[in-house]
Amino acid sequence: MMQQALNAVIYARYSSHNQTEQSIEGQLRDCYAFAEREGLQVIGEYIDRAITGRTDERPDFQRMIADARKQEFQRVIVWKFDRFSRDRYDSAIYKHKLKQCGVRVLSAMENVGEGDVSIILEALLEASAEQYSLDLSKKVLRGQRESRLKGTFLGGLTPIGYKLENTLTENGHVARGVCVTDEEGHLLKINERTHIEKHDGGTAYTEDDGKTWTMLPEGSTVSMNMWGFSASILKELKDRFPKFLDENLKVNPLKCEYFLPFVVDELLGEKRATVKVLKSMDKWYGVTYKEDKPVVVAAIQNLKDGGLYPQKLWEE
Repeated sequence: MMQQALNAVIYARYSSHNQTEQSIEGQLRDCYAFAEREGLQVIGEYIDRAITGRTDERPDFQRMIADARKQEFQRVIVWKFDRFSRDRYDSAIYKHKLKQCGVRVLSAMENVGEGDVSIILEALLEASAEQYSLDLSKKVLRGQRESRLKGTFLGGLTPIGYKLENTLTENGHVARGVCVTDEEGHLLKINERTHIEKHDGGTAYTEDDGKTWTMLPEGSTVSMNMWGFSASILKELKDRFPKFLDENLKVNPLKCEYFLPFVVDELLGEKRATVKVLKSMDKWYGVTYKEDKPVVVAAIQNLKDGGLYPQKLWEE
């Protein structure tokens, strides 16, 4: 009698926006190939984009854990165990929860087998992944220390990062600084995109007046120029402004703008600052076009009615 194939789901994750959908596609491809080799029937996918594995605050991860209680699948396939978690404590807790539902986690690229030896190998792989993440943080700190000794380190900067989808308008395009972060939420790079809008069922930017479009991943973190700076940033802005004028006035004299993210990105490249992005899930309300005004007025009134804002924002 032929044994019925076990049902499986795939969990994929990447950590920062310098990785792309190709990162997810590669993980899924290897996981599907593994499922075929092992005779597993894949019935679903759970994907978290640009979220560190050192936290369990991952929407699709939590949805997968909740769905396991329905007992519709018996295996979770990940590309590597560090996709499931980079924290050994969290990994143990959630694997135990899955085990109580009759679900086991399998790695497509790390064949640890079964039995007591597999438990040891899996634990070693998880410890190695966690140590790698910690070592990366130490290297960053070491670089900062060297910059401080040379007197060139500006210290830590802090922007508020919003979900891209929460900052768009229905009435045209917007300019946003698209953030690239590491697993700890430290900014690696910020790309100022001056023409972002809803496009083909998602969000995309163009740099050639709409001739070509590049899709941005859902959930991308963007800067709205709400920054926490030390006073030293003023000297940096002043010192770099003449060069900006020299390079941009002759190219675009009417519309060139001296964006804050330009300077921050230069400081990051020079390893003279660190930036920890504080993420907000709130919706950003702003008037980019006159058609936006009624929406913003209504939103502010709703916030007042809900008690978040006082009814009288300013005293006369």
